[in-house]
Amino acid sequence: VTYESIPARVLSPIEDSLRDAVGCGVVGSTSRDVKLLGDYFGEMKSAPEAIIWGTSMRACAPLAAAANAAAVHAWDFDDTVMPGIVHPAGIVVSTGLAIAEKSAAPVNGKEFLTAVVAGYEVANLMSAALGGRDWRVKGFYNTVPVIFGAAATAGRLLGLDKAQFVAALGMAATQASGLYSATMTKRLNAPKAVQGGIFAAELALRGYEAPLDGIGDEQGFLKTFSQIPQWDVIPRDIGQYAFEVYHKAYPCIRSNQPAIYAARLLQDKHADEVKPEHI
Repeated sequence: VTYESIPARVLSPIEDSLRDAVGCGVVGSTSRDVKLLGDYFGEMKSAPEAIIWGTSMRACAPLAAAANAAAVHAWDFDDTVMPGIVHPAGIVVSTGLAIAEKSAAPVNGKEFLTAVVAGYEVANLMSAALGGRDWRVKGFYNTVPVIFGAAATAGRLLGLDKAQFVAALGMAATQASGLYSATMTKRLNAPKAVQGGIFAAELALRGYEAPLDGIGDEQGFLKTFSQIPQWDVIPRDIGQYAFEVYHKAYPCIRSNQPAIYAARLLQDKHADEVKPEHI
């Protein structure tokens, strides 16, 4: 993939997602669960490669990006990609910025955007191949397939060749995890995807071996995680950018957005009829 080959209909909303992710991350960095993670990572005294947003602390790229991914996802305000039904921004953008910050040489803006687009494309493809909306009923959280997006973004910025990319995806497959939970644990899924994606790309760069068939094999990612795997989605849609990006107006699950908007319209229309005793 090259920057020039990416259609404007894809670049424009992802450029918005970059800004949106940073905004969500700055706000989310004040939440209690993100502070717990950030302080924990900061105490590890790792290499000061990238900033933990909202603080003066620096950490190695996997840990800084993990804290930042948790911040972006902290208030359910980050973007959604369909038909994969994944939240890629917190994971992909945090990964890209940390790798770019760590880089010894400046990262060109177009190259950065290309890496982010690659992350979105791969994350959506992997989720759609799992079964999309139908797959989610199993209980896995929708950050599970975005580890592949993190690996793709990091791998692109690190300059992996074809064989190294295959290895990175194989290592991402063996690290994919995450269950839905209405506790702080939900916020741990995005950081784990970031860490796993960066580990996969950086280990691949160093020659770490991984399965060549870690995605579609009988014991691979798709059949392990899904009872309705749809492998054909990947060769059919790869490079087609067959996804749409949705940005949230309100900090809640996407399906609740229309109801909140309707309530606000009613509130504005009938504001003069609302009396104090009604509130």
